Amino acid sequence: GRDAMEMGFEVKADARHLHVALASCVAKYVREIHLVSLNAWFTQRIPGLRPTAGYAADANRYLDTVRPFLEEQRISLETLVRAR
Repeated sequence: GRDAMEMGFEVKADARHLHVALASCVAKYVREIHLVSLNAWFTQRIPGLRPTAGYAADANRYLDTVRPFLEEQRISLETLVRAR
């Protein structure tokens, strides 16, 4: 038979569960690698563009700067911005 699986949501689970902490570290590392690539790609195409760390306030500045390039290249903003 199949084993049962339980799923739950826990605030600050990374502080109490090693596997959650490791998954969080991997996700953050992958995010950083992606941002390095994203910044490199755009800064090669948009002179003077300051890189972003991807956090909300700075991401808005970055997106405002790259928006004309995206429109010119017919790249949808939705390819860069996560929708919740």
